[in-house]
Amino acid sequence: MNLFKGGLYLVITLAACSGKSEDTGSGGDGETGTTDGTDGTDGTDGTDGTDGTDGTDGTDGTDGTDGTDGTDGTDGTDGADGADGGVTGLEIVGSYLDNYGGDHVISDTAWVSYGGSSTVHISMFDNDMNYLAGQNDAANTYNPELWSRFDWTVDASGLLWVCQTAYDKASEADALATPPADPADPATGGCGGFPWSSFAPN
Repeated sequence: MNLFKGGLYLVITLAACSGKSEDTGSGGDGETGTTDGTDGTDGTDGTDGTDGTDGTDGTDGTDGTDGTDGTDGTDGTDGADGADGGVTGLEIVGSYLDNYGGDHVISDTAWVSYGGSSTVHISMFDNDMNYLAGQNDAANTYNPELWSRFDWTVDASGLLWVCQTAYDKASEADALATPPADPADPATGGCGGFPWSSFAPN
């Protein structure tokens, strides 16, 4: 509106200018103010650490081998029965020379002396009591078919001593009834008033 009446023109003009200024001036701050700053970028998450590898289990030990059972021992052989029913034979079996030079071969069944001129067939013996009895051979030079008894002992040195306590008895019982020789000191006496005969292995 153009008003040319004095100073009013200016006022209207200024008013018009002032209104335009409000429309585009500071009122715009509320709507288009300064742009907010850009948000910072979030930091990158760190990588998780790698799990450690589990240790390997140890190998189980090997079981020991069981020991082998020992072998049972072999049973011993039973001894032969002696002529008297014991578990061993006549204990003085062997070949000997007596202290007078006579030879003697003794087995479980016979006593052969003086080169075979005298044989006694043994009928019984007792290793515990140290005596035997037997019948003289029919071909003997002395006292054929009669009965004899022998006693023996062994001294501390291991030497065998023998005494023929009977040589002319009528029966085995009579020979066995003969009193035994005394073994206390065979070197000096005890055999019918004489020393015993010592027997050395031949």
